[in-house]
Amino acid sequence: MPIWEIEITQTDCANVDTTRRFRDTTMLIMNTNVSGEFMGMLSVVFSGDSNELNAALRYLSEHPKVCDFSLVSKKGPLAIIYYKMLQTSMFRKSSRTGFRLHPIVIKNGRERWFYLYQSDRPISPDDFNDETTRVLNLKLLTHDDFFVDYPIAFMRINAGRIVSSLKSEEMDLLKKAYDEGFFDWPRKVNLTTLSKRLNTSKSKLSYHFRNIERKVFRLLLE
Repeated sequence: MPIWEIEITQTDCANVDTTRRFRDTTMLIMNTNVSGEFMGMLSVVFSGDSNELNAALRYLSEHPKVCDFSLVSKKGPLAIIYYKMLQTSMFRKSSRTGFRLHPIVIKNGRERWFYLYQSDRPISPDDFNDETTRVLNLKLLTHDDFFVDYPIAFMRINAGRIVSSLKSEEMDLLKKAYDEGFFDWPRKVNLTTLSKRLNTSKSKLSYHFRNIERKVFRLLLE
């Protein structure tokens, strides 16, 4: 059965709407079940900022296309939620010809699917495009592609765990260092230059980075 990677945006999807408004928030739909005209969803949601996460969850819970919203668990900038949402045009169309593999990754108003297609005919954007749905990218995956790309979706869950382990000021420091090119190769700025731009001492900056590294590697290796 062919496996396609599909990237879409939608105007009739509360998840897409939420991540379009809250750009640092990522959603991973871990399970979907159909209940009449609704989809029941279990999702992991995380953000680089706990205040943004709270605002995103509040927005989603009050969305006119969402009902029965429930906060299952929350720690810092990571949450697990369950809710029902009106079926989207894309979900209805895609369910007739195949099924999507979870997790579904949603960020910046874009959804990324791994889709098992029950036909050997190539997928066309016109199969799904309509007044609410726009296909942004289509890619037929080889089995080698799939076994490389699909596990990356689960790695985003670990990314959420890492985010939840860091303090808000640590996440803010990482974002600023990333934006300045500290993590580029070759680096655009070194530690000395970065410390001056952030108006902090080089030793203090180095301490924060080592502390962040220790937390990250503890999650990855223990």
